[in-house]
Amino acid sequence: MITTPLTEATTQSSSGISTTYEPTYPPTYEPTYRPTYRPTYVPPSSTYGPTYEPTYRPTYRPTYVPPSSTYSPTYEPTYRPTHRPTYVPPSSTYRPAYKPTNRPTTNPPNVTTIQPPPIYEPEINYFKCHDNQADISWIPRGNTENIVYYTIEHSTSFKPYVWSIFVDKTDANFHVISLSPGTTYTFRVIATDKNGKFSQSSETEMCSTKPDAPYTNPTNVYVKSASSNYLLVSWKPMAQSIHNGPGFFYRIYYRQAGLGWIRPWNQETVTDWKQDKYLLKYSSSLKWEIKVVAVNKVGESKVKPIVITI
Repeated sequence: MITTPLTEATTQSSSGISTTYEPTYPPTYEPTYRPTYRPTYVPPSSTYGPTYEPTYRPTYRPTYVPPSSTYSPTYEPTYRPTHRPTYVPPSSTYRPAYKPTNRPTTNPPNVTTIQPPPIYEPEINYFKCHDNQADISWIPRGNTENIVYYTIEHSTSFKPYVWSIFVDKTDANFHVISLSPGTTYTFRVIATDKNGKFSQSSETEMCSTKPDAPYTNPTNVYVKSASSNYLLVSWKPMAQSIHNGPGFFYRIYYRQAGLGWIRPWNQETVTDWKQDKYLLKYSSSLKWEIKVVAVNKVGESKVKPIVITI
């Protein structure tokens, strides 16, 4: 409900003094009271009925603020610095700038260093291959005063990329070299100076020797009983350089001991030159004689083998 307050005004007329009321603007809003009824408690009576007295509670209406397009809250942003490196795109013309170091530059004194002449590899001027030997000679080159010694190295067809010393630390420039039969050789000469540096000559042509029967037999031959019916025969394998020719193998001889020439030798063959043992069937009630011989296509070894009795 809207009420308009009246302002009392006094005017004078011909009949006397009269009072009028004028409204005051702007109007004010007063809360509207809505009565609530609560009963007044009266003891029960057959003639009495309860009466209700209204209790007035004010109701409040919020003041309405119309929306406005010009109103908006303001927020103050929080600033956090971000560190990003400065990116420089690749360019063929870009070069980083270097700060010069303030160091005094002094020209080094003019020193003349005299370098000794380098050592050149020896030059093989003669090489001759025979049946079981080779002749080799060379010409020293370069600063020969600093050369301490020469070394002759060789490789064989069994190990073509492995060089081994054949004649070590010699000051002569001519040698006659003894060779093994049935082997192909290649030689070179190496010069070594005082500082341990060396220079090598070019390789010689291949030298092949004539095959021959082996000059030795297997060593470290050992025989023991492996069981009641077998003997274990073992030995040290022979290197290819002493096979003296193709078709190399081992031949194992065995016979009953004490009978001599009356009882001929029995034999077994081992074709793998790397093999180092063999099981031999025998009778444990008898004594036996055993020997191991090296053989190639030319024939058996010319050296008498060791006979083992067990």
